Amino acid sequence: YDNQDAKSTSSKINISIFPDFYSSEVGVFLFPNPTNGFFTISLTNPLESAADIFIVSIDGKVIYKDTISSNEVLKECELPYVNSGLYFLLLSNSKINIPVKFIKL
Repeated sequence: YDNQDAKSTSSKINISIFPDFYSSEVGVFLFPNPTNGFFTISLTNPLESAADIFIVSIDGKVIYKDTISSNEVLKECELPYVNSGLYFLLLSNSKINIPVKFIKL
């Protein structure tokens, strides 16, 4: 409670980070890393189905969401407005959940 008897609550979010983790079937790379906000997501193999792309800040906020289709192996992203810092790319569908950390200059 604050001085006006208002109560706030927050939810805990857990993010597991696996350094240099790559799926045995799909390798996910982000380059250049560090980036100025303009970067490419590259897959070593096409996905079996479309996947969501999430860019998550270090405090757990989703700041960007897009999709990559099953026939794409390259995806260009533009996030020049994002503050400098450490971020996580999460590529996710019903079969994969791959995190990649990167630095925005």
